[in-house]
Amino acid sequence: GRLQWKFVTNRSFDNPPDYGSPGTDLNGLEGAVVEGSPGDDGNLLADVSTGGPYLVGLDEQRLRYSFLPYDDGPIATPDGTTGDFSVDKLRDGTYLLIIRGEGIVTRRISGIALVGGAGIDLGTINLSLAEVSIRGAVGFQGNPSPAPPATVSLLAGSTSEIIEQVTTDGAFQFSGLANGTYRLQLEAEGYRDSVQSVAYAGSVVDVGTIQLRAGCSSAFERIQIAGNINIPLYGNFDLALAPDMTPVDGCVWEATLTVASAGDHFFKFVTDGNFDNPPDYGGNELCTTAEGNYTFRLDEENLTYEISPEGGGTGGTGRLKGRLQYSDNPSAPAEARVGIYRIGAVNPIDFLDVVEAFSFAGVPADTYEVRATAPGYRDTAVGVRVRTGQTTDLGTITLEPGCESAFSRIQVVGNLNTDLYGNFDPARSPDLVALGDCVWQGTVVGVQSGNRLFKFVTNGAFGSDDYGSDEICRPKLT
Repeated sequence: GRLQWKFVTNRSFDNPPDYGSPGTDLNGLEGAVVEGSPGDDGNLLADVSTGGPYLVGLDEQRLRYSFLPYDDGPIATPDGTTGDFSVDKLRDGTYLLIIRGEGIVTRRISGIALVGGAGIDLGTINLSLAEVSIRGAVGFQGNPSPAPPATVSLLAGSTSEIIEQVTTDGAFQFSGLANGTYRLQLEAEGYRDSVQSVAYAGSVVDVGTIQLRAGCSSAFERIQIAGNINIPLYGNFDLALAPDMTPVDGCVWEATLTVASAGDHFFKFVTDGNFDNPPDYGGNELCTTAEGNYTFRLDEENLTYEISPEGGGTGGTGRLKGRLQYSDNPSAPAEARVGIYRIGAVNPIDFLDVVEAFSFAGVPADTYEVRATAPGYRDTAVGVRVRTGQTTDLGTITLEPGCESAFSRIQVVGNLNTDLYGNFDPARSPDLVALGDCVWQGTVVGVQSGNRLFKFVTNGAFGSDDYGSDEICRPKLT
């Protein structure tokens, strides 16, 4: 019969716009399986004569899609004896190879580039058996009955890459993982998100029950204040200059802005770096202010905002205190540096070198980020608001063992496979994946024979902070 569907973005219908039929309010896709009018709500259409598996593809860059019987797609079944396989009749382009099978770990190899109609030999691809690696359970504050569904995502190292995701109201498990550091991210409606680091080293890790606290978690990664509050500094509704807010508690965000001149000013709270997609908070709100610094506070849960002179209008100071603990309980803890930073600042306004307790006096009333760093431990940051005449207790900041990479991206750049990756061309070179603890790993396919040179390039461009200097390897073809 006839099927209808569309590609829904960010787990919410039409916000941001989904991918569907051309000529609708959606992101229109070409390459229709069924020509003619779109289906209901701009849905795509497909006529299916028989039941069974089908391969559905979406190309966001070219705005095209495909719907093919499973056997007609680029699928290959390895030889049962030798393990050899081939995928034929592919056009030039960059591909992702996914290897799945019962009882084995799903393997993904990205960045496979076909150029000029020439094929490529990926060599031997090692697979591993799928055995339980990490397990645990979700608990909910207040023990609701029935418990709501929670989404548990397994993330790679310190990245946002989702390796696997499950929905549960209790137990969960992930299998067949490579050794390394991972993060568990738990989300449930009406509860605050929870993120927990897990190190896997070959034996089952049971994280126990992770309790979710009732409350609000923001749906947005970023909120900015865009307006004409200070045009020379922040532009005129210019998102490239609009200052970012900092999440301080659940769905509460804060930022301190400088008003250049007294008068009426307009602004709105812009979400995820784009006007109105997803919807922003407010619509050109009006504030009448005098010249000076002001704290803007947004409460998403209650849909309210506040604007107050910095420091509550008194220009006073407060006190800030807290303590450190080390999760591995070392016999001789390393001395840590605790610094107070204005939001987005590189240098602290004050710092202390301590082992455990710390206390700052005379801190100007404002919103800050407190950062704790120690050799052999991961950097930790906590948002805080200091109020005039009050002592703010941060409680305990826990430092986790590990190494914090200074880079967001590392690539293998060289002449290992000039057909696929170019000759020392970062634009075509494969990325490594951060496993955590400053360990990065990746796959370079089709290494050509002979002496080959390479280096590890950081943050997408050649620089003095790259690792290596034309290292040499002498691979043999297999």
